[in-house]
Amino acid sequence: MIIKIVSSLIVLLCIQNVLASPHSVLYHDFSVVRFTTQNEQELIILQDFVREISQMNKELIENWSEWRIGHVDVMVSKTIMHLAIDLGLEYSIYIENVQDLIDDQWSKNLGASEDDFFSKYHSYEEIITWLKQMQSEHSDIAQFITIGKSLEGRDISGLVITGNNGNSSTKPAIVYNGGIHAREWISPATLTYIINYLLTNYHNDTATKYLVDNIEWTLVVVLNPDGYVYTWEHDRVWRKNRRKGTFCDGVDNNRNWDFHWASGFNECAESYPGSSGFSEPEETSMANYIKSKKGQVHGYIDFHSYSQLWMWPWGWSSDKPKDQNDLTKLGTSIKAAIAHVHQKEYTIGNIYSTIYPAYGSSVDWTYGVAGVKYSYAVELRDTGKHGFVLPPEEIIPQGQEIIPAVILMANQIIKEFGN
Repeated sequence: MIIKIVSSLIVLLCIQNVLASPHSVLYHDFSVVRFTTQNEQELIILQDFVREISQMNKELIENWSEWRIGHVDVMVSKTIMHLAIDLGLEYSIYIENVQDLIDDQWSKNLGASEDDFFSKYHSYEEIITWLKQMQSEHSDIAQFITIGKSLEGRDISGLVITGNNGNSSTKPAIVYNGGIHAREWISPATLTYIINYLLTNYHNDTATKYLVDNIEWTLVVVLNPDGYVYTWEHDRVWRKNRRKGTFCDGVDNNRNWDFHWASGFNECAESYPGSSGFSEPEETSMANYIKSKKGQVHGYIDFHSYSQLWMWPWGWSSDKPKDQNDLTKLGTSIKAAIAHVHQKEYTIGNIYSTIYPAYGSSVDWTYGVAGVKYSYAVELRDTGKHGFVLPPEEIIPQGQEIIPAVILMANQIIKEFGN
C-alpha cells in the first residue's frame, strides 16, 4: 500500500514538472499591482520608485504597462510589496502570483490540439516552418521573405501576399509587424491568424480576393526573434532584444527608431532606447524594408499587447499630425468594428495623449520619415487580468475581432491610393 502511494506521488510530481514552464527565471513571489495615478505628480512618484528599485536590483520590480495618468501595472516582488504600498497611491492586486499564470499558460499550450495551429502559441522555429509551409501551399499569391538578421543571427522573416494581377510594385502596400516586444505572444499569434485568413479565403471569398489583388501585404511575424526565443527558454516576461549591456541586457526595439529618438542612461529600464537611434538590427531591418518600397507603403501596424488600444502619432509630441482627422475617422470605425465581434472595447487616440510620451517609436518613424499615412500602434487583449500571459484560448477570438479592422483599413487604402 505504501509503495502504491509513493508511486502515485512520483507520477503526480512528474506530471506537474512536465506541465510547469521550463523557464530558468521564475516568478513565484511576484504579483502585478495596478496603481491608480490620478495626476502627473502621482505618476512621477511611481516612476521614481520603480527607477530607484530597478537600479538597486532589476529583478525586484518591472513595469508591465505604459506610463500614463489613469493607471499603471507594475510587477512587484512580495519582498518589497510593503515599500510599494507605502507610496500612498491607490492600488489593487491584479495578478496574485505571476508564476501560477505562466504555468497555467504553459500547461494549456502543451495540452492544446495539434490539429489546429491557432489553439496554441508557437515557438520561433515552429512559426518559421509554418510560414514556409503556407507559402508552399499558396505559392501563387505568397512569397517567403527575410528582411534581415537579429543580433544573434536569427532570420527576421515573413510573407509578402498579393494577387498576380499585374506589377505588385505599383499597388499600394500595407506592412504589419509583430513581436517587437518579446513577451507579447498574442502579437505574433495574431499576425499568423491574419496571414491564414488572407491566404485561405483568397480563392473562395470575393471580398478577400479583392483586398489581396489590390494591395501588396507584408507581414513580419516576429521582429525581435532573439527576445522571443528567450521568453520560451529562460524568462517568460522578457521585453527587449538581447543586446549585451554593462549592468543589464537588452534594448527596447520600439524606442530605438531614429526619429525623435531620446537617449536614456538607465540600461536596466524596460524602455532603454539604446546607445543611438537604429543601433539595433531588428527594427533597422524593418525601416530599411519600408524605405525600399519608395513611397509605396500607405498602411502600417505595429502589433503589441496588452491594454486594448488603437493609437496613432504622435508619440513624441502632444501636437496632432496633419492627418489627424482621417486617422481618427478610420480609428473610430475600427473601434466599432472590433467591438461588434466579441464586445471588446478599444480606446483610440494619439499615443502621447492616450498613454504617455514615447520617443523613438515605430509609428512616429513610419509616419514622420517614411510618409505612411495610416500608421498605427495597436495594443491587443486583454486589459490586465492576464496581461502578457494571455491564455491560448484567446488566440482565435483575438484574431476574429482584428479581421474587421484589417478589412476596413485595407479598403480605405485602396480607396485613397489604389490604381
